[in-house]
Formats: sequence, structure tokens, C-alpha cells
Amino acid sequence: MIAVDIKMVQAVQEAFADQILEQYKQALDKLEAIDQKKIKYASQRAYLKKMIKVFRANKQIMVAEPTALEKLMKDFGKLPAVTKKKDRQSEADARKSFLNKIHTALNYKGLRTAFYPAYFAEIGIKACVYCNSQLAITMEKEQGSYSARFDVDHHIGKNQYPGLAISLFNLYPACAPCNRRKSEGLVHFKLYSNAEADLLRSPFVFKLDAHAKAKYLLSPKTAQLDFNLINRIDPKGSAHEKFFSINSIYRTQEDVAQELLIKSQAYDPAYKQILFEKFSGLGITRIDIERLLIGNYSSENEIHKRPLSKFVQDLARELGILDT
Repeated sequence: MIAVDIKMVQAVQEAFADQILEQYKQALDKLEAIDQKKIKYASQRAYLKKMIKVFRANKQIMVAEPTALEKLMKDFGKLPAVTKKKDRQSEADARKSFLNKIHTALNYKGLRTAFYPAYFAEIGIKACVYCNSQLAITMEKEQGSYSARFDVDHHIGKNQYPGLAISLFNLYPACAPCNRRKSEGLVHFKLYSNAEADLLRSPFVFKLDAHAKAKYLLSPKTAQLDFNLINRIDPKGSAHEKFFSINSIYRTQEDVAQELLIKSQAYDPAYKQILFEKFSGLGITRIDIERLLIGNYSSENEIHKRPLSKFVQDLARELGILDT
């Protein structure tokens, strides 16, 4: 729900440089090792040869910036249809088999367990970047048992452009519902940016409906505390909200909003000042106290670190618990 500084991400990538280079080498080796004799269709064999050529020519493909990914997307081209015959099932099976060969060669599934959790934790992303309501973790069953894997959406779809399946700037941590909803579609939200305006403020904000606070305080047992996600850039158009059903998701979190409203009545400026003064001598900062008051991160550039942080921060600022 807010962009991440490309330069900061590149600094993290530099810290993981050896691992990333090894991933590139292994991916290229395994792509070259795919037995083309077992690939039935000429269009797929040609696509694999082009894919290997592009990989060889772009040793920085793993860390290619967002603008470079757009060029690489054109270099790879979209995964071709395999046959002009009307046997759609055979075509679907062949496409699935081919994609599985490529994704296996790139070790996409293995990276979700062995690399992405540490990499994105260093960047500061653990929650879904689209809805911020859940962790970017999913449970998957393999060989009879379930395990947790880091879930990432591909801004440029990995089934249409499999060559970009492990390019790091193409990966958007997402919860399973948002990832399924996004699928191969495109969204306007860009996670990585070097524009200061994108980094300082999210284009989205949760706001209480007019008079919601007064109505709830007058009738807390019966009144609903209504709120909505607003797009600051395009208030009348809520494509992101509709695409991911954000408001429907957060209707289940009304109790969190109620708790914040109650805190806003209890934690007046005088009480907060007492807390700041009392704990300052213990090395506890104002930010630490703010996190204690709202039960979540209090800086907008930290919203990716924990679910519901965007929702909690926005309402806490509107209610006066946090400074605007």
C-alpha cells in the first residue's frame, strides 16, 4: 500500500549478492540442461532457446530494475501457443508441462522457502503489499505434509513471462487471497519506486465515515463504526479497492476500529505526555510509546512489517492518538 525505495532494496540485494549470483548461475545451468527432445512443440523449443539467450546476455536479470523488466519482457516475448489444433486440453497440458520445466529449473518453489523470507524480512516486508490484512505466507501440501512458504505475486505474470519468475523487482509479497485474485492481471500499484512522493505517502487512506465517531459514542452497543479505503489520487475511482475487495476484508475488523476509538478517549494529550516523560529515562523513544498505544507500527514507511498497520495508523491519526 506504499512504495519501497529502490535504492534501499538495492542495498539489501548487495548484501545478498553472492546468493543472488549463485541463483542466476544455477538457473541458467538448469535451463540449458532441459532436455529439448522431451518438449513436443517447436514453438516451445524455440521459446526456450530464446529464453536461454536472453539469460546469457543479462547477468543482472535477477536484480534488473522495474524499468529494465519492461524491456526484458519484450525480449522474452509472451509464452506462445503450442498448436493450432482444436484440442484445448492437450494444449493446456503441454503448456502446463512446459511451464513446470521452466519454473523447476529456476527453482522458484525452493526460493520461496530458502531465500525470500530472509530477503524480504531485510527489506521490511512481511505483510501483503496489496491489502495489508494478512502475512504474505501460505500453507502448501507436499509429500503428505504441510509447510509454510513465502507467497509472492509476480507484477509481470510468471505464466505469461516465465523468464521473469525470479527477477526480484518483479516479486510483490502477497497473501494467498490477493495473489489468487491478482493472478496474471495488472494493477496500477507499483511496489518499488525512486520517486520521493511515492515513498513519503501512500496513495491510500482509511477514513471513518462522517459522524461515525459521534454515532458510536452515543450508542456503542448498536451503532456501527463505518469506514472506507479512499484513493487520494483518484477519490472517485477505487480500482484497487474493488479489485482486491479491501473494504469487504476490513469490515471484519470493526472491533479493531472500536478499540482505537476507545483509546482515543482514554489517551488524551496529557496522558501521552506523562508516558513520554516517564519512560524517556529508560531509553524508550516516542515511537516506542506510539507503538504501545496503537499496538502496531506507527510510521507509514513501516506498514509492510505487520498486518493491519495501515488501517490502525490511519484511524489512529484521524482519532488523534497519533500526530498527523
